Amino acid sequence: MEEKIRGKQAVMAAVVKAATELFSESAPSSVSIRDIAAKAGVNHGLIHRHFGSKQNLMAEVLAGIDSRLKASAAGAGSFNEAFEKAASAAIDMPEIWKIPARLVMDGEIELLTKNRKSYLADLRTRAKEQMNDKTFYNFSPDESLLMLISLGFGLEMFGDYISSAMGIENPDVAEVLKKIIPMFPVGNKDAKG
Repeated sequence: MEEKIRGKQAVMAAVVKAATELFSESAPSSVSIRDIAAKAGVNHGLIHRHFGSKQNLMAEVLAGIDSRLKASAAGAGSFNEAFEKAASAAIDMPEIWKIPARLVMDGEIELLTKNRKSYLADLRTRAKEQMNDKTFYNFSPDESLLMLISLGFGLEMFGDYISSAMGIENPDVAEVLKKIIPMFPVGNKDAKG
């Protein structure tokens, strides 16, 4: 028999971990509080007591994702290094991109932006601190960063399908991003444009 989880912090940590796993496997709208409680090994009433609502729990899950991304890039000197470390973390921890993708597909974009400053905003700030005046084929550094992040998310989400449909081997996303990052003006004074 499993030992019951006791104490507010232990319960909250178990619930956030279970919710993160379930939200990355299925659309958050299809995951019930009871599903999360069962996976966490706690009574569903404790989720209501400690989080109040599934939206508040989702906010905690997203904050945890941002914390892991920030921690992964801690100590990075340049934008390129910070981006590469964050991209590696996203590859190693697929919930980092799966949960936002599921929320977007569910039409719950406001959960991604409401009352939170995401790691992507931090990455943009870092890029702006290091950017130069160059453009990439008439795209601003912000537009370039948007394309770079979208490319990473797209490769992670659809790389298997696209490469299979093309009849090629699925590329190593980290290697592709390492080759592409230097092309963009963000954090790279030698970018071609």
